[in-house]
Amino acid sequence: MLRNSPVDFNPREGVVLHSVAAGSFAGLVLGIGELMIALVSGRSLLEPVLVTSSLVLGPGALDRTVPGSGSIVAGSVAHFLLSILFAFLFFLLVGPRWRSGANDYLVFVFGITYGALIWSVNLLLVAPLFFPRFTSLHQGWGGMSAYAFLYGAVLGLYAVAVPSAREPIFVPKPLQNRHETVT
Repeated sequence: MLRNSPVDFNPREGVVLHSVAAGSFAGLVLGIGELMIALVSGRSLLEPVLVTSSLVLGPGALDRTVPGSGSIVAGSVAHFLLSILFAFLFFLLVGPRWRSGANDYLVFVFGITYGALIWSVNLLLVAPLFFPRFTSLHQGWGGMSAYAFLYGAVLGLYAVAVPSAREPIFVPKPLQNRHETVT
């Protein structure tokens, strides 16, 4: 804990649990949606998993020089870990919104916007710099809309539906305790 800090930087009880629960569920919905989008659009059912596994295993996962089962496991683990990380960031951003009086509808809309923002930052900014192979992949209607309406909307719904997820992550200290010395 920082001395004389106006904010207590100890995470509230349950924030990590909500991030894991919401991130896992939203990641599952997004993953199933991406598989269905690939299937409907005539692409390989494994393509979304192989794309994600290439984050860990490199381009060999895409051209299938890496064994299939290793790619599936690596892609699934990477997908869920990123889903949980992005959920934690979502709750970090949404916690203060509740304190400022945002209504449930705005939090839900923020979830959708957050999902679209994740896709935009990852595919339009990060991928060209660090994973140029992603820029050549066909995203179609399953790109930003999948992240917005399958991932972000689920995070927003979770935040609205689970009251204990509404707690802010960082809690301001009472004014009288700001200048106490730590022994």
